[in-house]
Amino acid sequence: MRKANIIVASTLLALSIFIIYQAKKLPASIPGAGLGPGVVPFWLALCLAFLSSLLLITNLLNIDKYASGQIILSRQELMSVGVIFLTLILYMIFMEYLGFGIATIFLVTFLSKRLGNYALWKCSLLGIVVAVVSVQVFRNFLSMPLPTGFLGF
Repeated sequence: MRKANIIVASTLLALSIFIIYQAKKLPASIPGAGLGPGVVPFWLALCLAFLSSLLLITNLLNIDKYASGQIILSRQELMSVGVIFLTLILYMIFMEYLGFGIATIFLVTFLSKRLGNYALWKCSLLGIVVAVVSVQVFRNFLSMPLPTGFLGF
């Protein structure tokens, strides 16, 4: 496991350095448009470089608090992560058909019910508020087109 971590961390570190180099070639800002195409890739690659360096150093120095063989994640925790991942995939698929707003209502309602275990009416209200605010911010303030679906929301 340690050898695999060292190989993966080294590969990700090299990849992040390459992305940082390529992102620095792109403009950091575009006049009149704000942030340019070089900003987000640069910062994401910088975060990737930091995390892969941390993984590499941890494994080179053999600092591993889970080396005793104890189980880190239980089967139930893995299933919960899988359900959330599947929910996000379904959200992306249904966004084209239902629209951003309606799909976001369902996503936030489901996630708040599953993770917070609140009353359904509270989760639904939260979903509606988050969807309305998100749609308004993206459409009116950022002037970004969103999938509207068959209901126009």
